[in-house]
Amino acid sequence: MPPTAYISRVKQEPKLWDPEEVIQLVNPATGSERCGGQAVTCGRRCQRKIAHVKVSRARRILDELAMLEPAEAAMSPRLSDVLDIMLCYQHGSQADEVSQQWTQRLLRLRTGISRPRLRTPRLGESPVPPAGHNNTKSNSQDGKNHKFKTSPKAHHAYFKQQPDSDNVEEDRQEDKAKAKARAEKRSEEARRMNNERNKRVKKKKKKKKKKKKKKKKKKKKKKKKNTANGKKQKRR
Repeated sequence: MPPTAYISRVKQEPKLWDPEEVIQLVNPATGSERCGGQAVTCGRRCQRKIAHVKVSRARRILDELAMLEPAEAAMSPRLSDVLDIMLCYQHGSQADEVSQQWTQRLLRLRTGISRPRLRTPRLGESPVPPAGHNNTKSNSQDGKNHKFKTSPKAHHAYFKQQPDSDNVEEDRQEDKAKAKARAEKRSEEARRMNNERNKRVKKKKKKKKKKKKKKKKKKKKKKKKNTANGKKQKRR
């Protein structure tokens, strides 16, 4: 069954999903916070440890995201910040795969807490006056309750606060583009580091080989000299 909402001990505020269960910062194999990437050659999760300071920062971000609906949290750019923290330099290129896993887990969630919804008033109407309202002929015509019309300016100000679906879609597209750019940057950085490491290894091997060759040449020269000295002694 999908995880239900839990209560934070620190803030005592209801959260809509459990970050520990969804994001899995703690590697079950080691019981501590490890890199979220996969060691493909070993067929297991990476066991490289993440610094305590970084983990604390990731937890703070996740605590904030847990207040949102899972679908909203899945689209939040702050999830990419957690991804940046929880991937080591070697597995930075796996950002897209890990991000997809987290998003799928979040979208599969069904929370046990329902948020109260505000009723949107009808166009050109304001809420009905409270029960204690003195309904007399002085404040209503013909002793009847009439609907109060709001001004277009107030109306526009209210609906301006409501999120526009087109804007939300644009924001999502922008967030996706930013996440993709960050992933490309990480993979490029990882590729550059690997190339540098390979260059260093090649240089070291070349140096070692050269040294070995020089030593061999020196040994050969010494041997030749000794044989020449031996021949001279025989002649004498």
